[in-house]
Amino acid sequence: MINRKFEQGLLVLVISGILSLLTVQSAAGLSDHKGSDVSSYELTASEFYFAQEDFSGVIFPSDQDAGSRQTADWNQEKSQSQQEVKKEQSGEKEEQEIQKESEEQAKQELSEQQAPEDKQPLPEEKKKITDWLDPWKKTLELSYVVTGGNTLSSSFSFGANLTRSPNNNDTYMLKTFLLRSHSTTVTRTAVGTPENYSVEEEKNRRLSAENYILSGQYDHRVTGRLTTNLAFVWDRNKFSGVLSRALWSAGAGLVMADNQKTRMRSQAGVSFTIRKYSQQPVSAFLGFRYSFSWEQKLFDNASFATAFIFDDNLAKISDWRYEWNFNVAAPISKKLSLKTGVRILRNNRPPDLSVPLFDLNGVDTGIKVFIPRGKVDTFFTTSFVLNL
Repeated sequence: MINRKFEQGLLVLVISGILSLLTVQSAAGLSDHKGSDVSSYELTASEFYFAQEDFSGVIFPSDQDAGSRQTADWNQEKSQSQQEVKKEQSGEKEEQEIQKESEEQAKQELSEQQAPEDKQPLPEEKKKITDWLDPWKKTLELSYVVTGGNTLSSSFSFGANLTRSPNNNDTYMLKTFLLRSHSTTVTRTAVGTPENYSVEEEKNRRLSAENYILSGQYDHRVTGRLTTNLAFVWDRNKFSGVLSRALWSAGAGLVMADNQKTRMRSQAGVSFTIRKYSQQPVSAFLGFRYSFSWEQKLFDNASFATAFIFDDNLAKISDWRYEWNFNVAAPISKKLSLKTGVRILRNNRPPDLSVPLFDLNGVDTGIKVFIPRGKVDTFFTTSFVLNL
């Protein structure tokens, strides 16, 4: 653009020089004829300046191509200069960032050297049992009965039920139950004469009932109604002759109802049992297991539930047993309810009971004989249920 201005100014200067020569010649001719002043036709410095300004905006046809080329060259030089400036700025920023990173790294190394103890990893916090129990739905049952007076007895039972469903298809369940009952026998005797005697009492406290159960089960819903399950059950019922019994089972089930008011399902499968009866060696066998459960919501948030479990020894079909539970629960508050239940245990072939043999005169012979035990055990319980 500057070169173009220079060319235009030079062109104006040439034109003004030609005009000056023409003016001088015209003035010489006019002075001979009319005697006019030649200075009236001369351009002053100010007029030449204004003439240059007038011609500065004029684009001559011969200069259009040259002007466009010069403009393109100037724009290219400008863009190149801008790019160089940007590169210099970006280079300066990168240098600043590199310098900043190096300074931070140096500070970090210095801090590690000065205080290495601060960089030691903190010990992991041990998880408490409450953290493990949080995802589980918890139900606790507690019952305690004491009688006094002419007869002394006490009964304590505790049950816990943990259920967890991480998704719609999987359910984990853990159950535990224990029952212990004690009875005290009071023997009274009179010492002295019929007119003067003293009464002496002898109390003998003994365990009259003992039952423990621990079970776990995993259910997986294959489809809307079909399920599969794995289960483990361990129980002990000393006064029924069961010192220890462990059972593992696997099978499939059918969901017959599953809504807010009614839950009903049945399951069947194979089992493997290891048991120890009193006065008998340890035995192991394969078996068949069937279970049915039904939970029903009643009026005023009360509920009814029943569960039936049947086990059979495939090696000896007559060696079967079942457990049947009935219970009714009524709410007292949002988390507390009162529950009354009946539990029936039947063993078709219970272990025999060893008893001492006395002669007809009531003298112990030192011999023991085996007599059959009762086939049915019944438990009545009333307990408070806490839902957590």
